[in-house]
Amino acid sequence: MKITDIKTFFVDPGVTVDLGDTKNWLFIRIETDEGIRGWGECYTLLDRERSIAAYVDHVGHYLVGPLSAPIPKRPLDFWPMQFTGLPCSSS
Repeated sequence: MKITDIKTFFVDPGVTVDLGDTKNWLFIRIETDEGIRGWGECYTLLDRERSIAAYVDHVGHYLVGPLSAPIPKRPLDFWPMQFTGLPCSSS
């Protein structure tokens, strides 16, 4: 089973926080070549949703494609990234 697509989706929860701003939720959908879809939530900071989505898109390119490794190997590839202090690195 290999990952074929990663997409990000923003959801406005309709709740205002500091100074009337809203903090959007960021969900990620992962699809495989066997038709399986998985959903996950990526932690976001106020007014940083687009930056985090761009990060997910950038890292996602390493997970998708005909040369991608089987899924069980993937967490080990990205293990060092979770210590960078970047949001969503260990999601």
